[in-house]
Amino acid sequence: MKIDEIFNKFINYQLSIGNTDKTIKSYKSHINQFIYYMNNSNMYKVNYNDYENYIIYLRQKKIESVTIHSYAVSLKAFFHWAYNNDYLKENIYSKIKLPRYNKKTIEI
Repeated sequence: MKIDEIFNKFINYQLSIGNTDKTIKSYKSHINQFIYYMNNSNMYKVNYNDYENYIIYLRQKKIESVTIHSYAVSLKAFFHWAYNNDYLKENIYSKIKLPRYNKKTIEI
């Protein structure tokens, strides 16, 4: 199955457990970009190297570190659900260490 087909099942699951519209909107935004990056390939073949290369790609595009962190959190949730539902052969989510990000300090 293609990644977008599995992603639609993931979103339906998120709706069924009562996640907020804001959370679902974030998942859609973040994960759709990964789907585009992967050319909507076969979900079962997605592996940790794909995830790692995607994070590198985002860094090369000069995307803010906090944004990359948010994307990684969304992908980790998606990969966890996909693996538990037999849509991934590799347990990607357990290998993911969330990227560090720069916390902005506000001076008063």
